[in-house]
Amino acid sequence: MDTLLIIEDDIGIQKQLKWHLTDYNLIFATTRQEGITALRRFEPKVVTLDLGLPPDQTNASEGLQTLKEILSLNPDTKVIVITGNDNKKYALKAIEDGAHDYYQKPIDSNILNVIIDRAFKLAKLELESLKQQQNHNISGIIGCSEQVQGINQTIKRAALENNSILIVGEPGTGKKTVSHKIHMQSQRCDHPIIVFKCALFKPDAIESHLFGDDIDGSTKGVLEEANNGTIVIDEVSLLPLRSQLRLLQFLRTKIITYSNRDVKLTVSVKVICTSKYILEEKVNDNTFISELYLRLSLSRIIVPALRERSEDILILAQDFLQQERANNKCRVNGFSNDAIQSLCHYHWPGNLTELNATIKSAIRCSRGKLITKKDLSFTDKKDQDDTLPVLSLRSARENVERKAILQAVTISNGNISKAAGLLGITRPTLYTLVEKHGISLGKIQT
Repeated sequence: MDTLLIIEDDIGIQKQLKWHLTDYNLIFATTRQEGITALRRFEPKVVTLDLGLPPDQTNASEGLQTLKEILSLNPDTKVIVITGNDNKKYALKAIEDGAHDYYQKPIDSNILNVIIDRAFKLAKLELESLKQQQNHNISGIIGCSEQVQGINQTIKRAALENNSILIVGEPGTGKKTVSHKIHMQSQRCDHPIIVFKCALFKPDAIESHLFGDDIDGSTKGVLEEANNGTIVIDEVSLLPLRSQLRLLQFLRTKIITYSNRDVKLTVSVKVICTSKYILEEKVNDNTFISELYLRLSLSRIIVPALRERSEDILILAQDFLQQERANNKCRVNGFSNDAIQSLCHYHWPGNLTELNATIKSAIRCSRGKLITKKDLSFTDKKDQDDTLPVLSLRSARENVERKAILQAVTISNGNISKAAGLLGITRPTLYTLVEKHGISLGKIQT
């Protein structure tokens, strides 16, 4: 059972939370000193903090100081600040100082439970990301999805084999990263890995750069340079047919031959080819040799697009953020709830490359310790108008009504009183409409 630290001086609220938050091991503290002591002892992943702690219940100075001490002791703690002040400035100040989220009294236990549950889930994702960061330099690529687990198993097998490998995936999915993981786990890891990018050369120059000079041998090819190591032929479909034939011959014999000089070079190298194209189509178009494709396909890895493994988005975003923190000493240490939702709902046409660039850009734009939705350089799907067919005025009204309720509850961070105020209705009326439209408040993400 997860441990939740509640720093709250109101005994009545403590009893309310104890009655409703039954899924957690609750630790209560009524002052800053008690809260810090409990934090050191129990090391909770999530803390709820009343900003109006004595002796300064009005200006929240004691609560804000408590927040700073919590984050200085453990920057990864998810602190949910609770305020009874209608003025949001103290809550927003807490968010700027690194709080995970805020909630305004009066407390609705169901909504608060959702916020706490989401905080624990994020904390666990970050912990998983940290564990994978510690191991991914050698063991495999980052992710918790079934696709990634399958790829990492294939990487282990491919590293033990000597046959060639084909890696297929959209641009930016991490094909070269997979190649490097295979090399690092193989017996060739102490020897060089060379990436030969076919797109950088004119078609008539590819062959000499790959196999070496055919006249006098004055220039080594990258295959020879990678001897005892690994060569990655990036975008293998760009190889001219003549170069494909020579590569096929090399894969059969492990010997490089030359037509204009009597030299045969025996080279021991692991060949990994990548492609953003489906090579079966190239074979059908007679632009790729079928036997070469079959030989490469004996060991094939399909790297999925990021949109096809959405459960990995937050882990990857955290990894990119931690890399930037290590390299550039930035003050940003996490993501706000609205940023998390935007990251998870975006379709990522540029895959990992776009995600990495987005995180770097957001860090530069961020003015606080958390990346917010405003810092992100894209518009998520939730901001786009749905184009649903209107079958009748009644269905049109219901669609608009339901959408308005969802937006109001989301904007108010799940506070039903605030949502009702935004809609211009009473709380009982809002609950009636929620039931009418079958809206599950527990599933609304802010």
